Amino acid sequence: MKGWFVEKRPQVETDRYIGKKFFMERVGLKVIEVDEYDDIYKIPWE
Repeated sequence: MKGWFVEKRPQVETDRYIGKKFFMERVGLKVIEVDEYDDIYKIPWE
């Protein structure tokens, strides 16, 4: 089984962000980073 986690790419990659991304990848989720929130919440519904 495959899962995805889509989120906005941060301006600065903090240790917290890197740790969260590492954890998600370790449990089998593919982290998909987008540039804008519209890429997640608006554009797919147009």
